[in-house]
Amino acid sequence: MRIVNVASELTSSWLLVTGLAAALTLLAPSIVILVAITVIGIPLAIALALAPLVFIVSLGGALAHRWLKVGAMGYVIGAGATLLLLSVPAHFINADLSRRMSELVADDRDTFSPPLKAGTIAIRQDLEGWFERGETRCSGLCMLLLLDGHAARVMTLDGGVTPDIDPTRKVLSFRMERRDRCPYVKLSSSNEMYFISEEPGGWSRGLDQKTNQRMRAQIGLGNCLIQETVALGLADAIISVGAVNRGLSVEAAGLDPFADTLTAHRYSVHLRAASGYAEVYRQTNVVTYKLAPVLAPTVGGGFQLEGTAVLARFEERSDKGAASYPDRDRTLFLQKILRGGTTRKAEAPKSGGAALRLNQSF
Repeated sequence: MRIVNVASELTSSWLLVTGLAAALTLLAPSIVILVAITVIGIPLAIALALAPLVFIVSLGGALAHRWLKVGAMGYVIGAGATLLLLSVPAHFINADLSRRMSELVADDRDTFSPPLKAGTIAIRQDLEGWFERGETRCSGLCMLLLLDGHAARVMTLDGGVTPDIDPTRKVLSFRMERRDRCPYVKLSSSNEMYFISEEPGGWSRGLDQKTNQRMRAQIGLGNCLIQETVALGLADAIISVGAVNRGLSVEAAGLDPFADTLTAHRYSVHLRAASGYAEVYRQTNVVTYKLAPVLAPTVGGGFQLEGTAVLARFEERSDKGAASYPDRDRTLFLQKILRGGTTRKAEAPKSGGAALRLNQSF
């Protein structure tokens, strides 16, 4: 009887300690982050991060021990049953994310022969918030296509990667024309450019004004940037870039196991065909944050020392070599279609090496 009482007291003490630690982790997660930044505090931070799951499993074991009355085996049965219960929803939720990922990439294709050159090229992207008041909608990629001779006319329009292409839709178009006096054009002053280094896997990012400078120089020489409104059906090729689905981050998902954490970006090329436009290239990069094998509350974040109570998740990508950011995947896509470059995904930055000026402004 004394042994039983001691075991019961130890169990109660263990539940009290782990329960308090779990409460601290979930109610004040930033404390865990602060503890983790000190070398001596790392073991304590790990313990606090694991505390919620440990408490839940321990509580399940203690309840089973009390109800089943089969001695120490009750703890084992209860802990095992608790883990099993926590794994069932995680399994089905992750299976649904895998199914969605497979469906999104199922129709990817590559029958395109680069480089892309056409009389008129349309660029579909999400334009909201990209331009300041009064700035021309021809920026970055649009200017590059005109300056480098990929197209004589470039259209820009909202729409991203929506499947519908309406040839009658009126859109803005831009072309270069020789005139004695050019109309005033306010070029974008904050054009983000991306580079692919000549070093294998290298990349860098910076604010580049070279495309703007080249366009200003051409305008100064009398080669004017002319804006017109035309029908989308005049395009010989359509480049589409955008998000198919925008999921939540681990921190934004928090403790909601059903939160949509799947994000998909798609890059495609349509060419004029007899029956409208045929999609000759499609690349869909999907990333999702799946649940750990069991529902495990813990702490996440760390940006500016701010922690968030979250469910433990792991990242999974449709393309194992996909870059960490859509910007780099997008740059590599443009490199392929405009210059016949590889679709190899960018890796970690490497020092040295000249940069190929592959520019875009998405």
